[in-house]
Amino acid sequence: MRTFILCVLATFFSSACQTAAGDLYIEVLQYRNDVVVTSAGTVDTTNLVLGSTEIFGGALQPATNADPTANANLTTGSGELNQPVDVYFNPNAEPVSGPNSFGFGTFTSLPDSGSGDVHGFAANPLNPILGHAPYIAVPQGYVSGDFLSSEMTFHNRSFVDLGLEEGMYTWSFAGNEVTLVIVVPLGLPPILGDCNFDGEANFLDITPFIQTLTSGHFLIEADCNVDGEVNFFDIAAFVEILGG
Repeated sequence: MRTFILCVLATFFSSACQTAAGDLYIEVLQYRNDVVVTSAGTVDTTNLVLGSTEIFGGALQPATNADPTANANLTTGSGELNQPVDVYFNPNAEPVSGPNSFGFGTFTSLPDSGSGDVHGFAANPLNPILGHAPYIAVPQGYVSGDFLSSEMTFHNRSFVDLGLEEGMYTWSFAGNEVTLVIVVPLGLPPILGDCNFDGEANFLDITPFIQTLTSGHFLIEADCNVDGEVNFFDIAAFVEILGG
């Protein structure tokens, strides 16, 4: 059922969820105190160049748009770094079309669990000096157009400490479209002050509240005075919520 839903979503955003396409749809959802990443779709390797075979596992590094050398990448699948993947590059080392980052964290986070086909991408700008180049990674021996699906989970984590920025991001890799959607699921009303997404506002929310406040990014749970911004004016309201 999960794969079917992802396929429908991929169809909606890319007008294709079929073996002849080169479209990946990756979804990052905050389920209270867990972050779940799922991916489904296909890769068209026709216009890509096979660079090497590497050992990968699930990981994400959102990078930061302010750093032109940042290495933004995301791989879904196994929680262990032990899966052989083929790494494909754009021909002539051309850069991809799309944003340089999908958040503000420069660190790499590894999942607590994962399953499915290990695959992913790096959207970082071309930087031969640092060894960074955009790529798409697929299981070793992957046949162009075959369907891929996987998921991974970060337990007791949030968008804030993973350095993720909510939104929709799209990249083009030599005929392939990669769509990344990072969002809190609809149907779960926000709880003001619940900055670690565990379903209640308490002292465990102090650290993620401060992280959100100092990052300059918006989080609806941290907008404790409900003025559409997260800033120092939310501190008094946050303290009042915790003491309520």
